[in-house]
Amino acid sequence: MSVEYTKNLVGKPIVKFDCPKCQLRLSAMLSEAGTHDKCPECGQGFKVPGQQKLKQAAEKRRLAQEAKSAAKQKKSKEAKAQGLRGSGVDHKVSYDPGEALAAQPVGQSREVDDRWLVDPEDMATEAAAQDMLSNASGVLEPTPSASSEVVVPSYDAGADAEAGKINNEDLADRESAYRGKPERGGAAGRQNRVVPTPSRGWWRDSIHFESVSASRYPALMAFRNLMVLLWWIIAGCSALAFVGNPFVLMYDGYSQYSSASSTCDERLEKYNNTTIDGLLAPSNQGQGLTAANASRLLAELSSYDYRGFQVKNRLKRNVGVSPQVLASVVADWRAWTSARTAEVNRDRPSFIMAFTGVVFLILVCWLALILGMVICSVLILVPPECIKLIIDIEQGVRGGGTST
Repeated sequence: MSVEYTKNLVGKPIVKFDCPKCQLRLSAMLSEAGTHDKCPECGQGFKVPGQQKLKQAAEKRRLAQEAKSAAKQKKSKEAKAQGLRGSGVDHKVSYDPGEALAAQPVGQSREVDDRWLVDPEDMATEAAAQDMLSNASGVLEPTPSASSEVVVPSYDAGADAEAGKINNEDLADRESAYRGKPERGGAAGRQNRVVPTPSRGWWRDSIHFESVSASRYPALMAFRNLMVLLWWIIAGCSALAFVGNPFVLMYDGYSQYSSASSTCDERLEKYNNTTIDGLLAPSNQGQGLTAANASRLLAELSSYDYRGFQVKNRLKRNVGVSPQVLASVVADWRAWTSARTAEVNRDRPSFIMAFTGVVFLILVCWLALILGMVICSVLILVPPECIKLIIDIEQGVRGGGTST
């Protein structure tokens, strides 16, 4: 398979390669070299290449560490020697990594981190599956057979610089993964400082539209955007209802209050009959009614509106009414109208109660809108957020979201 070493958008080293079965171009973090994975298209299992690259980088790092340690020891010995001689001159000690390595005991074994060791059989299988690549790309050369001559590799400064650069980037990536744990190797015992990261606005990401064309799964991303659009529509309608519903309820409450008050006023108008009051006025001067006025008064009091007032036994048509009878009729009329007026006033709605009812309805509607918006947000935004999370995780596993 064709292997290429490059960087993703955030500057992390990645390895790009083709699926052995469907030739789909895949990518993974260089730190995942040697791990097993499956192709998302055909399901073919494969081993992420790049172990040799990591092994070379680890070897360079180990050699540099040994040279640094040897140089420190040499400098310390020279400083002690200068102190014993009594010289106060501070000599700058220079060292050569080659001399430092040569100064080490011959029998000292070089320990290699087990994380970078590779099974020879796996390396042979991987090398046979890959094409012939250049040394710059970091591809393994064919494993020599037992009968082959032992070839001493030549020193390449450019390859060392490239391996050291990739190694430093890989170390930075692993340091971020194991943040807060003690370092291994030459820095054992030190603790990485944990820097608190500011909280991200996850709810802003949940209601943010994502690019469909840039996604690995356009159909799922389009469905997520539709759900987010539905949430925005519901949120806009809820906001309009939250602002406009109080005005609607206040107008409706005022309309009902005005209608009920108008009905009560209409019921009171029939008890303020000026004709009847004019016919009963002679009673104030102690006078009675003539036959004509008595007939008119009987006709007025016999109407449907005054069916509860009984005057048939005291008033007759074309018959005059004495002052005593007229006075009794006036007293009964005033008592009856006062009772009817009090009954109507009891049915009249109270402005304070009407205003309190409207305020209560507004609060209930606001609470219902907030609760409904929370439930709709959970039902609508959780599936799209899960879809986006799955896509982000899958793209991160495949190389930090890079595509070719």
